[in-house]
Amino acid sequence: MDKLNANTIDETLIWRCLYTGAHSRHSEYHIATIAYLDIVPQLTTVVLRDVNIEKHLCAFHTDKRSYKWQKLHVDPKLTMLFYSPTDKLQIKLYGKVEIHSNNSSCEEKWAKSRAMSKVCYQQAGIPGEIKKPGENNLLSLEQAYENFSVIELEVENIDVLFLQAGGNRRFYLNYKNKISWTEIYP
Repeated sequence: MDKLNANTIDETLIWRCLYTGAHSRHSEYHIATIAYLDIVPQLTTVVLRDVNIEKHLCAFHTDKRSYKWQKLHVDPKLTMLFYSPTDKLQIKLYGKVEIHSNNSSCEEKWAKSRAMSKVCYQQAGIPGEIKKPGENNLLSLEQAYENFSVIELEVENIDVLFLQAGGNRRFYLNYKNKISWTEIYP
């Protein structure tokens, strides 16, 4: 991508950055920090796995035994944050998630996953559970699939901050309230 300037940043460019992030592990938009609600806000890192520009969807995979899966199942509000040090661009996505488990969407994503990614779901223990010394039990791939889940964020609004010498620029878009791409104060 060419060097960004505030005059070239628009909705199309943001979705192009996200699409590239979902399809290239070398993209600075491949890894996101997500935030969800609990007693205190929780943050965790995820890999952007899919983007549907027309439907305003971003997806990541997770273990359905995980704490984040349980919390998102109860309260589906989520924020995704991306930052590119090269582009000096921060992208915040807000919306609600739809959780897919044991359905055709999951089957398709599981089939396309690499073996090294599937290993993440083969661990016998629950994510965050204390592992006993020497314990290395792995589940079969069929059992691992039962732990696999796809989380799709339906993006309701986008908040973009572009860092630049001489003054940062910020842009906002809200699909839900039909606020088109507009500049706001940083």
